[in-house]
Amino acid sequence: ASACTVSAMATLYAWPSTSDRTASPACSQVEAYLRLAEADFQIQACSSVARSPSGQLPALEYEADVPGQERSEFGAARASIVLASKIWDLDTKLAVTQRSELLAWASLVEQRLDAATEYSMWLEPTGFAEHAKSTYQQQPFPLNRILPLIVRREVARRYVDVKPETLYTDACAALKALADKLRSSGGPYLLGTKPCSLDAFFFGHALFYKSSPAAAPALREAMSKHPSLSEYVSYIQAHHFQSAAPSAQPEQQGSASSRGATGASGTEEASANAGWSDAAKGQRKPQPTPETTAADREFRRKSWWWLGGAAATLMGYILLSGQYIDVGQLAQILSSEQDEEEEEGEDAEEGEDEA
Repeated sequence: ASACTVSAMATLYAWPSTSDRTASPACSQVEAYLRLAEADFQIQACSSVARSPSGQLPALEYEADVPGQERSEFGAARASIVLASKIWDLDTKLAVTQRSELLAWASLVEQRLDAATEYSMWLEPTGFAEHAKSTYQQQPFPLNRILPLIVRREVARRYVDVKPETLYTDACAALKALADKLRSSGGPYLLGTKPCSLDAFFFGHALFYKSSPAAAPALREAMSKHPSLSEYVSYIQAHHFQSAAPSAQPEQQGSASSRGATGASGTEEASANAGWSDAAKGQRKPQPTPETTAADREFRRKSWWWLGGAAATLMGYILLSGQYIDVGQLAQILSSEQDEEEEEGEDAEEGEDEA
């Protein structure tokens, strides 16, 4: 139940929702928090970030209070949940030990799952195509192509030096830890019998991994390995998402539900793992040895000739410059050695004659 009674209604600005609510994991996080807190809110579906008062999606507005710009959409979700917690605080009844757990687990979700989810839906070719289709489809051409590419370029800058294999491996390890936590929590939620903000943060990712065609195969497989995670998502959907949230304005977007159906069939197509990187499929493919071409062989041959010429030049400089070896002395040494060899040869011949 809500922590206090309020008269104003909050407005959540979010991407138009598909039937399975997987268009935006960040928007799902904020909506989940509001539903878990039994908040009085409405949803304003936005076909672009320009329709949001903060210039980002998601964004929560309450009595003209709107969070500022954040670096990413997950940052925007956290800022919106912070605002919501000032009115409906899910964590107010947590014990001291539970608050410590909350901070640790929330940090794990932020550091491991935010990055893997963002990379999957923006930087994986198949994930990007599916995500752009579910969020920017209502934009007129060519904006529905240009706008997601602009965002993709901005996201790519944050992952220039990041290996996707590391992202997905860390995310899968985090999912296993969260599955273990659920089994030992003593209730249907991560910290027991009552929901908290951690459930909202994790639910957005878990729902995305379970149902979205934009989720990398490695993440979907990790979800399927742990039945407790799928049961967790189903429980929250059944107990907190039974009814549709009121819309701030009637959606002029009849295709929202049809996009959800398309996403469901897209899951079957994506199961073929086409268009995903090896890291997204949980594979580590060895780098092939490049074939040697005629140009490579010619380059190597000329390189050896060059090295041979350079070595000959260096030796000539050492021998003829007189700075390192006295040529006259060298000649005398060689001459004396030759004379000694000739004398030894003559002595040997005389010895044979005497014999």
